Amino acid sequence: MKRWTPELEARLRTLRAQEMTYDYIGFVMGVSKNSAISKARAMGLQKADGSNCRDYYFWTPEREAVLKAMRERGATLDEIGRYFVRTDSAICQKLRRMGVSKPPIEKRRAQPADAASDLIARRNAILHDRDHGRSVADVARRYGLDVRDVHDICRHDWTPEVGL
Repeated sequence: MKRWTPELEARLRTLRAQEMTYDYIGFVMGVSKNSAISKARAMGLQKADGSNCRDYYFWTPEREAVLKAMRERGATLDEIGRYFVRTDSAICQKLRRMGVSKPPIEKRRAQPADAASDLIARRNAILHDRDHGRSVADVARRYGLDVRDVHDICRHDWTPEVGL
């Protein structure tokens, strides 16, 4: 186990001031995440009210202002999430905590009429989710499919099988 020298303490102070996560601090300094947290707490680098979570450090007043402006401009949760590198639900929760009016429901395209085009539209939605970083397991849960089915659908040579 590494001893906390004055140099390491100064580096911890600097990294926390730069809003780095404890995972990153531990990795860079060669200590565990929990060791960095404990030392920061002992040094008084964490707020007494416990608001030391990642959300607290990530959402600066400037970022909150950008978030609010983007939402008022009509940006979708997906667009905002890509901008801040956060999930749609994280953005929605932050907007709710900020007291911004409930985000409007994202508009969906009209469903195709026939069965083949319905399957193709569903495949496109699945591919869209995969392209935007959702895991195969998340996509499978979202669409009520098996993981193997999602893998099959994501193949380039897939064609819909429509029973008549």
